[in-house]
Amino acid sequence: MKSEMNVPDEWGIKNVNDLFHVKNGTTPSTKKMSYWENGSINWFTPADLSKLKEKKHVTESKRKITKDALDTCNLTLMPQNSLIISCRAPVGYVAILNEKSTFNQGCKGLIAKSSLVYYAYYLYYLLYSKKKLQAISGGSTFKELSKSAFLKFIVPYPPFEEQQKIADILSKVDEQIELTEKIIDKTEELKKGLMQKILTKGIGHAKFKKTELGEIPEKWEITKLNDITKITDGSHYSPKTSDSNFKIATVKDMLDFTFNYSTCRPISKEEFEKLKRQGNSPEKGDVLFSKDGTVGKTFVFEDDIEIILLSSIAIIKTHDNIDPYYICEVLKSDTFKNQIESLKSGTAIRRIVLKSLKNFKLPLPNSIKEQKQIASILSKVDEHIQDNKKELNRLQELKKGLMQDLLTGKVRVSV
Repeated sequence: MKSEMNVPDEWGIKNVNDLFHVKNGTTPSTKKMSYWENGSINWFTPADLSKLKEKKHVTESKRKITKDALDTCNLTLMPQNSLIISCRAPVGYVAILNEKSTFNQGCKGLIAKSSLVYYAYYLYYLLYSKKKLQAISGGSTFKELSKSAFLKFIVPYPPFEEQQKIADILSKVDEQIELTEKIIDKTEELKKGLMQKILTKGIGHAKFKKTELGEIPEKWEITKLNDITKITDGSHYSPKTSDSNFKIATVKDMLDFTFNYSTCRPISKEEFEKLKRQGNSPEKGDVLFSKDGTVGKTFVFEDDIEIILLSSIAIIKTHDNIDPYYICEVLKSDTFKNQIESLKSGTAIRRIVLKSLKNFKLPLPNSIKEQKQIASILSKVDEHIQDNKKELNRLQELKKGLMQDLLTGKVRVSV
């Protein structure tokens, strides 16, 4: 087996079967209420594991079984701190059990055969090996990892202290990832509340009036988007791919505040210049709004790069007395998402047609100074969110590199 895996000389190489008892799961009859009603024993499924993100420990299942089900349905009650892995739909979610638990036939349980097996190390190694596990899975409709194939799966076997140190390092990174995710979630919640208030109450107003969109400052007006902007969309013609540096973008290429230019499709210079003359290229200060597929992605175009847009993206040019950043924040706000939802059409692909977008109603401060003040306040929160998202991406890349180096012994840790 050594030839099949390159590991340090001090490490061993084992099959899963050498290190773990692998247990199958099952589903108690859903027709028998005594198996489910007032259940208190965790019964995990791949769906439960899919919600973990960067978390290692799984604490509570969506559905629970009773002791009657445990006693009569041939379920394995896995010990605390043992592992559970999803083996179908999809293959490769892994977690450590926080308490004694059971699971369905979409998962398998791993109980260590020796005290020299550190569960957290093998959790990380199995997560790292997700693609390999999927590759040895069978099935045409959906992939399923069989017990026999899993038992033969080859894994490294470092000394116990090294297993522990590697897992501890990766856990520290996971803690930072989880903390950063919480900061992002809390900041996004803060922004939602701030948007709800500032986009309806404004700044420093004492008198308000009732409108079809709710209460707004007395000096504000309700207006249609088309009355204060010029709205077009990108090209309805999609040119052929060409080997060039001229790019065309669609909704899938939109990020939070720019385009992912690496995924934009290249087109010929001739096609690019023709579509640009037709007005399918945004200018600095234009508000871009995704109206097909993932509806509602919005940002103000600030890049120096020229690019052609396809018709799935609307180009909104504001009039002189209208701040594009204010319009952008209104289109992103939860306050008006219901209005956006009501404008959508289509079944297979959800979209907003240009005519409906033009009729979008919004509250408008009577001075561009207040529009800019509101946009500035909200953009500062956006900057904080983006900074934390960049940090989250850095940590995730760090973890990916550490997993590749440490789990395989490419880089050794001192014990």
